[in-house]
Amino acid sequence: MQVFAWQAGYEVGDPEVDDQHRHLFTLANHVLAATGRSALAHAAVQLHDYVREHFGNEEGLMRRVNYPERSLHEALHDELIARLNAISSAVAAGAGSREELRQFLSHWLLGHIATQDSRLCAYVRAVGGRAAD
Repeated sequence: MQVFAWQAGYEVGDPEVDDQHRHLFTLANHVLAATGRSALAHAAVQLHDYVREHFGNEEGLMRRVNYPERSLHEALHDELIARLNAISSAVAAGAGSREELRQFLSHWLLGHIATQDSRLCAYVRAVGGRAAD
């Protein structure tokens, strides 16, 4: 079951970030397609681990280019991780709904990428991808 399908319109213009986002779509689909508590827990752990890696890469990029909205973007990352943890744990324990998880992933994958990540990549392009002095 593929809930999230990558489209060219989701590209933010940075090949590395776009590749990571594509992989996040794949992992989100694996979570939503998981059947059984064990498979769901395994898929959620893979997604969580990759999200943290991806956010670390983005945050490193923001530091290198002295991104002026870095604090806000990092705070949003922290918020997203906390929500992902809470919703995934509830779903794995049978207390949350898969639909709640799908809605969260949809909001995050589509909303955050379209707004915050697009602004970051536009800034990186504007400064030529160079680290600040």
